[in-house]
Amino acid sequence: MNIYEIAKQAGVSPATVSRVINGNPRVGEENRKRVMAAIEASGFVPNFFARSLNRKKTRMVGILCPVISDINHARQVSLLEKRLRRDGFDILLCSLEQNYDDKRAYLELLLQKQVDAVFVIGLKQDESRQAGLFAEIASQVPVIIVNGRLDVPGVCCTAAGEFQMASELVCRLYRQGCRRIVYLYDSETYSGCRKRSGYEAGMGACGLDTEGRIFQADEHVCMEDAEAAARQIRRFLEETGRREGTLPDAVLTADDVLAVPAQKVLLSMGRQVPVIGWNNSMYAQMASPALTSVDIRMDRMAEAAADLLRQALEGNRETAFVEIEPVLAVRESFVPEAPADGSA
Repeated sequence: MNIYEIAKQAGVSPATVSRVINGNPRVGEENRKRVMAAIEASGFVPNFFARSLNRKKTRMVGILCPVISDINHARQVSLLEKRLRRDGFDILLCSLEQNYDDKRAYLELLLQKQVDAVFVIGLKQDESRQAGLFAEIASQVPVIIVNGRLDVPGVCCTAAGEFQMASELVCRLYRQGCRRIVYLYDSETYSGCRKRSGYEAGMGACGLDTEGRIFQADEHVCMEDAEAAARQIRRFLEETGRREGTLPDAVLTADDVLAVPAQKVLLSMGRQVPVIGWNNSMYAQMASPALTSVDIRMDRMAEAAADLLRQALEGNRETAFVEIEPVLAVRESFVPEAPADGSA
């Protein structure tokens, strides 16, 4: 079924059907009833992806966030919203709360609201299987992915250079005498996999074995129960210690919510070794000892995403990727040696 067939059944014009579907008040009550009766009888579902963009700009954009309760997602949304409001945009926020199968429904809702663009916070590693979905949206409105990458025509992306940072951190730890470097992570996102791959590349470059030194904690537990996360990490560290005859001499993590309990567990076991977190959250500052953490510069990412939107709305719909170089926020848990040439 399509709106032409609905129009024929209802005895009205296709334009009238379109106005009813879009909630336009300029439709007579009798015509509205006839259209709704035809829609109900046929089970017709409007295809919002098929809409034309021949309309006025609304100065409204949609933000699709996987888990708004995640401190890092919430921070990225906050920074992006602040930057977009400065440019005169209003925001519609949709949170999946990990119901990734609902992505199409939420994106259809945003298009129904006639947003000028859609921002997507982060990506699951297997998001490429939904490339067709993103291509559909990008053919309608600009799509900007923040802290993720998807090679789909018309989709612009910005992300941090986390692979290189993770690899370099392993090498720094190696230069300071660490040989049993473990890696803790919790999610299979684009960002998470880039960090893990960087760790593996760094270990390989230093001639170190990764077997038994990578641990994936339960993502839901890490977000909701710090004590349960600490128990998972303790079991992994104890198992590693039994296997290798000693505990790890350094810990690299994909997130501060893993680094803080890891450091706490190690201290309770009588070990104070280099621990490095990720995302430079308030947890890193509140930890004791204060946690060295990678700052992926979410503010710069928000600026880059807003700039990609501006370019798209000005007519430049070419696919683009902007990579932000992260920096290391050095605190007590790990102080890297200065380079021999004195450079930063």
